[in-house]
Amino acid sequence: MVKYLPLADIYSDYLPCDWRVHNIPRVMRSRAVLECGISARIYYEEVAFNTTPAVTTLESHDPCLAHLAQSMWCNDPGMRVPRLVHYVWFTRHTLPLYTFVSVLSAVRHVRPCLVLFHADVIPEGPYWRALLQLVPNIVHVRSQRPRQIFGHVIDVVEHSADVMRIQVLLGKK
Repeated sequence: MVKYLPLADIYSDYLPCDWRVHNIPRVMRSRAVLECGISARIYYEEVAFNTTPAVTTLESHDPCLAHLAQSMWCNDPGMRVPRLVHYVWFTRHTLPLYTFVSVLSAVRHVRPCLVLFHADVIPEGPYWRALLQLVPNIVHVRSQRPRQIFGHVIDVVEHSADVMRIQVLLGKK
C-alpha cells in the first residue's frame, strides 16, 4: 500500500517511558521510496517489519539523489541548505546506541526529508531494527570506503569516513 504522508506525520511518534529496543509493538512499518523521473518525489509504503530489503538503496552517483536534493521535497522556501541528514558508515555492522540516539535526535530536530546512510553495508542489530520502526525516511547510499587521497593510503577507517564526508559535501559522491 502506498501512502503519501506529509512530513509532519512522519515525526509524530513518541516513545512511552517503558519502551525497550527489543519490544517494538508494530508488525508493519513505513519505508521511503524515491521516485525520480520528470519530477522527483518521496512516498512511503507500508511493509512488514522484517521486509527485505529493509531500506531503499541507491548507488553513490545516482542522479536521483541530486534531483531530490534540489526538489521541493527537500528544500524549504528561503533556505539554502536542503533538509538532508548524512551518516557515513564503513565496515562496522552493528549499529551502536550512540548512533541510534544521534539519528533520532537529528530526525526530531532537523526534520529531514531523507536520512542518507553512505555505507558499504547496511547496519544491523537491535538498534537498527528499532530505527527502521521509528524513522521511515532512511535511504542507503551504497558507497565504497575511500582507500587513498591525493596518492596517500588511508589506513584508518575514521579517516576514510572523513574523506567520504568531504566528498559528499562537495557533491562528488
